[in-house]
Amino acid sequence: MKKQLIALSFMFMLMFSSITSSFAGTLDNVSLTPDPIFTEVIDNALVTQFESLPNTFRVPVTSDSPMLSSDSLAMPQSILRSPASNGWKDYKLLDSGWYKKNKRMGWHPQFPREQKVDFYYFASSKTTSMGISIGGDYISFGVSKETSKAAGYGVKADSSIWTRPRVYGDVKYYEYHIKEYNGAGILIDEYDDTIYTVDRTYIKAEPYNN
Repeated sequence: MKKQLIALSFMFMLMFSSITSSFAGTLDNVSLTPDPIFTEVIDNALVTQFESLPNTFRVPVTSDSPMLSSDSLAMPQSILRSPASNGWKDYKLLDSGWYKKNKRMGWHPQFPREQKVDFYYFASSKTTSMGISIGGDYISFGVSKETSKAAGYGVKADSSIWTRPRVYGDVKYYEYHIKEYNGAGILIDEYDDTIYTVDRTYIKAEPYNN
């Protein structure tokens, strides 16, 4: 009898999954690491503006398949609330604003040593990765790569002193209400969470001992 109940529960999941699979694609999938919109030199700093997160979006989730014990009655709780592959999270914006502006992010990772130069040059389209810890979360973002004079943007430096390019950024917070569904389209969790993103970065040449 127990085997029959488990078999019927799996049949229910497969049937429900086929009904909800089209629904799962009705919202756009969004990366929580926004892409850059533009990069340009402003007031002798290389400024990159990133996309804002939307008011509502969906993020796909892959989790372990449900584990069944031999004495599970399956459908009422065990299967309907168990995670399944190809689930998703729906995000709805509650609030957003500035966490901190002009925050020091660190020295540019491609300049490990100080230099005496007139300019630092950065690619117009290629990026390298940086990361910072904010609110207990690790935030990854891209900054323009080092390049030759002919291929990118120039940030003026003082060749009479030792300098390095330092990265600053404006950080935003987004508070969302999140609904989490398993692969069968069953709501398994609901909660609020805050996401931090880098909204804008600035690369400036600064004295190394500063």
